Amino acid sequence: MLVAALSDLWKRWLLVATLGAAGAAVAAGFGFTAAKRYEATATLVVQPAAPSDPTLLGIDVLHDTSRRTAAATAARLIEAPEVAEAVRVRLGLPGSRTSILRAVHAHRDASSDAVDVVASDRDPARAAQLANAFVDAFITRRSAGYQSEIASAVRRIQARLVALPPNGRLSPEGVRLQRRLGDLQALVGTADPTVRHGSEAVAPASAAWPHPWRWTIFGTLIGLGTGALLALLLGAAARRREPPEYDPGMPERIVAGLEQRLEERIEALAQEQERLAAREASLAVRERDVTEKLEELRAAIADREGETRLAEREHALEARVAAITDRERAILRRSVELDRRERALGEAPPPRPVPADDSAGRKQEEDLARRLLELEERVAALDERERALEGKAGDLEKLEETLREAEENLARRAQDLTARESELAVATPAAAEAPVQVPSDEPGLRLDELERLVAEHAPEHPERAEEWRSYLFYLRDYADVDGRVPRQFDWLIQDTFGDLLAASR
Repeated sequence: MLVAALSDLWKRWLLVATLGAAGAAVAAGFGFTAAKRYEATATLVVQPAAPSDPTLLGIDVLHDTSRRTAAATAARLIEAPEVAEAVRVRLGLPGSRTSILRAVHAHRDASSDAVDVVASDRDPARAAQLANAFVDAFITRRSAGYQSEIASAVRRIQARLVALPPNGRLSPEGVRLQRRLGDLQALVGTADPTVRHGSEAVAPASAAWPHPWRWTIFGTLIGLGTGALLALLLGAAARRREPPEYDPGMPERIVAGLEQRLEERIEALAQEQERLAAREASLAVRERDVTEKLEELRAAIADREGETRLAEREHALEARVAAITDRERAILRRSVELDRRERALGEAPPPRPVPADDSAGRKQEEDLARRLLELEERVAALDERERALEGKAGDLEKLEETLREAEENLARRAQDLTARESELAVATPAAAEAPVQVPSDEPGLRLDELERLVAEHAPEHPERAEEWRSYLFYLRDYADVDGRVPRQFDWLIQDTFGDLLAASR
């Protein structure tokens, strides 16, 4: 086997050498032409606070724990998005803070309590500037939080001292609080004592990536390996195409064993095929059962939804017909009232004649003439109102005709939808239709509010005052115990009292 492999490589050495040279050329071209990346390293020195230090007790400073060292904690905190945002604003970088974080990596120095902040960039000066900015921004944020906690601790201790009695400051507790206050006040305005800027990052003289010569070596090795593998594969393929040589010395028991293993494998495959066929038949039966169940459920849901939608539509149409019937009754009552007033005016007795020389009689005659003139004006106004009501009655008849046409259209649409749902139920589930909006019975406007608006604006519109009062009398039969009119009369209120409601807003 080894001899055959070496022979294949020797026969195809030109192919191996060509691929090796090609790999070296490609790697060298990439290494010398790719954009260079420079790395600069700044050092953050971490001095963990002792847990037993009474001065920093209760202050958020870095300290070593059983799970993580202070330097490891600082290495994780320095890569926070807030620090990256502060660096972006400080340096005026155009990218996002996520892209800035991808260019910076912080890790703890294994031999000391220091954190190396490594920044990479195409510009060596900007790489050094980015590393130093991350260290400075981290120290600034830590110092700001440190000073905030110092100020909070000072305020708490001062509050406790103020709460002590006058002679309580001389007690051991008061002396301890005053000593603690003095220690904290001495720390006001100082930076976080656990972190400081170590060595500054400087612009690197050489690029950290790529390394052209190293890439050239790697490309050469990859090309040689690919060429050798291709040569071996070509040699193996050539040997397979050659006719096999007959070996009369092969033991017959090896051939028998191979035939037995082949028969066992064929038998196992036949059993597996039978098992898969039985499984497929059972799955087909189960699929038919599930399909029948789904069809039954879809048909039941379609019937139930169709009945519900038709009932809702019938209820909506009945409510609208009832509202129109009520309006017709109100108009009829108004017409009867107008007829009664007209008959009363017609049956009024004529004025009695009085002597010409009777001054009192002349005055009474003038009063009767004036009253007759007023009655004629009122009759004319009533006639005008009657014509207006007749016009409204015509509008109501047109509205009723429109509603009848809408009802017929809804009935035809319901039949079309029922037929469509029956067709869709055979192949696909019935589409869910939006429910018909039924007029809500929730309480609406208050009747006393409408009465107040009518009383305020009746002097301004005397020709409509009687109409407003008639509708108020009609709506009083439908108001609830709180005096609110149901929402189904909103269209009537808007049509009749719309001007009053608009003026009150």
